[in-house]
Amino acid sequence: VCPVLCSGRGQYANGECQCTSRWKGKECQLREDECEVNDCNGHGDCVDGNCHCFPGYKGKHCEDVDCLDPDCSGHGHCVAGMCLCGRGWKGAGCAEPDSEAIRCLPDCSGHGAFDLQLQQCICDDRHTGPDCLQERCDLDCGTNGHCQGGECLCADGWTGKKCADRLCDPRCLEHGHCKNGTCLCIQGWNGKHCTLDGCPKSCNSHGDCSQKQGEWQCECASDWGGQDCSVPLENICDDGKDNDNDGLVDCADPECCSNKQCEGKQLCFSASDPQDILLRKQPPAVTASFFQRMQFLIEEESVQSYAHKSAFNVSLFWNRFNDSRASVIRGQVVNQGGQGITGVRVGVATDPMLGFTLTRDTGWFDLMVNGGGAVTLHLQRDPFRPAQRVVTVPWNEIVVIDRVQLTIDDRGGADTSKVLMCMDHDFDIMKPTVLTHTFQDGCATQSALLNESRVVQESLRIPGTDLNLVYHSSRVNGYLSTIELHLTPDKIPTALRLVHLKIAVEGILFEKTFEADPTIVFTYAWNRRNIYRQKVFGLATAMVHVGYQYSSCGNTIWDVQMVQLAGHDMPISEIGGWNLNIHHRYNFHEGILQKGDGCNVYLKQKSKVMVTTMGDGQQRPLHCPYCNGIAKNQRLLAPVSLASAPDGSTYVGDFNLVRRIKTDGSVQTVIELSESSVAYKYHLAVHPIDGKLYFSDPEKHQILRAISIDKIPDPRNNLEVVVGTGVRCLPGDRSACGDGRLARHARLSYPKGLAISSMGEIFVADGTNIRYVDTSGIIHTLIGDHHHKTHWKPLPCSGSIPLQKVALRWPKHLSISPIDNSLYILDNHMVLKLTQDRRLRVVAGRPSHCSSVITGTPEEVPNAETGDGMLASQVFLESPQSIAFGPNGDLYIAESDSQTINRVRVVTAADNKIQRFAGADLKCSCMDVQCECYSSDTLAINAKMSTISAITVTPDGRLHVCDQENVRIRTVMSPLPEQNAQNGEYEIVAPLSSEVYVFNRHGQHVSTRPVPTRPVPTVQIPHRHGKNVSTRSVPVGQTTYTFSYNVNTLNGKLSSVTDAAGNKLYILRDYSNQVNSIETTQGGMCRLQMSRFGMLSSFTTRDNIVTNFTYYGNTDALLATRTDSSNKSLVEKTYHYDQFGRLIRAVKPAIDKIIDIIDKIVEKS
Repeated sequence: VCPVLCSGRGQYANGECQCTSRWKGKECQLREDECEVNDCNGHGDCVDGNCHCFPGYKGKHCEDVDCLDPDCSGHGHCVAGMCLCGRGWKGAGCAEPDSEAIRCLPDCSGHGAFDLQLQQCICDDRHTGPDCLQERCDLDCGTNGHCQGGECLCADGWTGKKCADRLCDPRCLEHGHCKNGTCLCIQGWNGKHCTLDGCPKSCNSHGDCSQKQGEWQCECASDWGGQDCSVPLENICDDGKDNDNDGLVDCADPECCSNKQCEGKQLCFSASDPQDILLRKQPPAVTASFFQRMQFLIEEESVQSYAHKSAFNVSLFWNRFNDSRASVIRGQVVNQGGQGITGVRVGVATDPMLGFTLTRDTGWFDLMVNGGGAVTLHLQRDPFRPAQRVVTVPWNEIVVIDRVQLTIDDRGGADTSKVLMCMDHDFDIMKPTVLTHTFQDGCATQSALLNESRVVQESLRIPGTDLNLVYHSSRVNGYLSTIELHLTPDKIPTALRLVHLKIAVEGILFEKTFEADPTIVFTYAWNRRNIYRQKVFGLATAMVHVGYQYSSCGNTIWDVQMVQLAGHDMPISEIGGWNLNIHHRYNFHEGILQKGDGCNVYLKQKSKVMVTTMGDGQQRPLHCPYCNGIAKNQRLLAPVSLASAPDGSTYVGDFNLVRRIKTDGSVQTVIELSESSVAYKYHLAVHPIDGKLYFSDPEKHQILRAISIDKIPDPRNNLEVVVGTGVRCLPGDRSACGDGRLARHARLSYPKGLAISSMGEIFVADGTNIRYVDTSGIIHTLIGDHHHKTHWKPLPCSGSIPLQKVALRWPKHLSISPIDNSLYILDNHMVLKLTQDRRLRVVAGRPSHCSSVITGTPEEVPNAETGDGMLASQVFLESPQSIAFGPNGDLYIAESDSQTINRVRVVTAADNKIQRFAGADLKCSCMDVQCECYSSDTLAINAKMSTISAITVTPDGRLHVCDQENVRIRTVMSPLPEQNAQNGEYEIVAPLSSEVYVFNRHGQHVSTRPVPTRPVPTVQIPHRHGKNVSTRSVPVGQTTYTFSYNVNTLNGKLSSVTDAAGNKLYILRDYSNQVNSIETTQGGMCRLQMSRFGMLSSFTTRDNIVTNFTYYGNTDALLATRTDSSNKSLVEKTYHYDQFGRLIRAVKPAIDKIIDIIDKIVEKS
């Protein structure tokens, strides 16, 4: 409430009274000489309108208690009317010295005196600090140290008087000297820390230690060899003597094969070099299959010869190879000194009709085989002892094996049978990160920098049209495919000494050794050609081996991963390295749609579909004499087991019948069991070497094998016993159930899951134990024992555990990784891996007694409930029933509770993350007859299934599922388009653009049309989230674009484009097929000039607007500059790349803009 008239002694303004002279107060009610509190609260006198307080009081109205001496004599502080004295003083006013307290004052470390007035230590000249303890130091130690005790104390990694010099690793002092952080090696030593011996034993005085490409190595004298020049070489080849004491005389010694005296000698015969063969041949077509590209190896007078020409004709020899599964094995055969051996005969031990090859003078050989399983190589050359090697070979790959060393006696072979645990190695921490980039994106209407793949994209609009020419730097030779590796974490074990790296891609072997260091990062670059210098189109598989060598361990611990690298793209429009944005190409071998705008669509990586391979939901009769024929037309009774064979066929355990679904779609009964003794659940496995079928019978306590799988006279008598006498093994058996004896005479407890390694070892889940039969037929117990079990101890929640301490609950399924031949065990809702050094670790699932490691809100962890995209070892598995490996090392896990959960999840080998692969969770139980638990052919992740009893994966990567309650075998596959049998065309539907792309039998784009209103037999490109994509209705038969070529062959070049209105774009070429102009039917014309290397260098429009381009290198074709000129302006762009062709900087001087692209690999990818 505003005061009324300010007591008549002032004016009211801005919410308060402005008093006239000689008046004051809120309402101007006091005279100037009056105090607001008349008596100053009895603690003072009012003088001229202000309170003057008595001693001991303070405040405007003397309302607060104060000390008699407010300063406390300068020796204390006044608090609530009392003086609090400092150290050494006492009294009401702190004016009296306290002699007793003075004796307890700080002694200032003997380097000063305590000042009572200042209440602090006063230090002498050479000391400082609150207690004078720190010695004064005036040295300048820079930013990497501090001064203490009259000297600089440097931070870790720094040294010198001013801490300005970098330190080297202590290992440098052994064979080098440090210069500002860089270890300079003495002669003969290599590596960052000079610990890699390049010239062992100073070349044994038989050679010179010299540098090549920055690395020290021995250059041996002509009569010495080996890495350390310690191996004498035969130099007199016609004296009948063993001059080098290696047991080989004259031409029997491979070193003499280059000598004239040994020309034409049988032991010196060798196969031709594959690259020399290819020099005489035309390069394979860009559409050639793997077999067509490798076919030259088995042609007449080439690399590989058949063994007995009189035994079979040429056509029979060729028919031994299956073009869909053909592969090549490469390797090197060396002697004990490491030199290559010439003339070693290499063939397949189990199939001599595949022929043989001979090693070349370098010891290398190339042999075509049929892939899909394990191949046993037989290597022989007199007088060396024969050797055999077992190799796991996928379909359509060039596999490089480890070096094979031949000896003339029993010496030289290290005993690798004893495997010791390496507890210094932590499998969870010491796991390399391996990254590749195969994804490409594009944006046809504008120029762009694609940061993820570090690619330059430039776009040119063709005047008078809505078409663009597009340049994509990833499609030129200078852009290399790379593998980025993070080999070690930030902290490494102290016992780690070396890290070994081996990369094999398309027959090329790369090896490198690193000294142990934290955060080792390395980039491997591949030129997108195979070992035979042929261009590789599509995707290539690279095997990456990373080995960790410890001072405390006898064996190197290896991590093996399989990754895919992008090869070359097929040529599309071929307009000086540029493409029309609406013109595409289809690589039908790889299922890759290459779009003209720079985008690649990998159809195999899109959403999978599930189809029915066998069964119609109705059960067959128990006795079924007509159950052979086309698989789609056959019924099942109770499918309980599956297994896949190297040739791609699938075996189905269908109650009393074991049936084989062949690659041609037919089915054949292999085994017929007695219906009175069939086990409710049994398991199948196929031997990877000979393809024979194995069968575990838990009721008979035996493992049996099919006698024949092809010509079967009587399926009821097609089994032979492999393991077990038929007598059950009981706990406490005195003979350990036959361990250490022939498997045929052993006793089994309850055999369940089977797995057979590439070496031929048979693993079986027998009761609570894991047992195996070695290649000599002797049975052993690998995990567990045969004692009475009194208790069971669960596995730890993390880490690994030695096999001796493992007690399994009830292992029921086994599988072996094709990548590293490791055994995987399904037990107690977890998948366990047997490591190389005989430990067991959890790779998927969590022990039930362990808490979840997934934390966060649903917003922070949106997939916490499903587990999608998380580490498989952090996710609980729901009723897992079966496991299987894909050819690329991905692990598939079937989960089924026969009610709401019937699904398959996949654990990717590259990152160990789990993702749903097939099967939808139901909202009702399949035990309820009203619940719909089956859906016909559909997207795999949306498929409904009921009781998954088994899964398997064939070598072509297709997953097969036993949908037991639906009485069907179902297959998950990539929806690749099928070739039209009449015209050889392929049709691909792109829902997002509502278009259908049509390609001829060469993969050339012939037309684009809108998606029709009625269904057509094409394959859609699924949406990346698996959702249905709506498309607009358009008339059937309308064509958006038609593409013509100058010749109707594989080598045809694009000559014209016609749109729906009949408008044409002509692409005119000269005699060398280089484009010199682009014209339209409306009279528009653009002139094009090409560089001498065939790249577009100039583009001139009808209005004389010129765009010029320059490129780096002769054939790299990486765009260097683009200059756009007109009558008014000149705009230039400049691009810079690293050694791998990745963009690192883009410069636009006209607008003063610089863009730097930094790419750094991180441990978590």
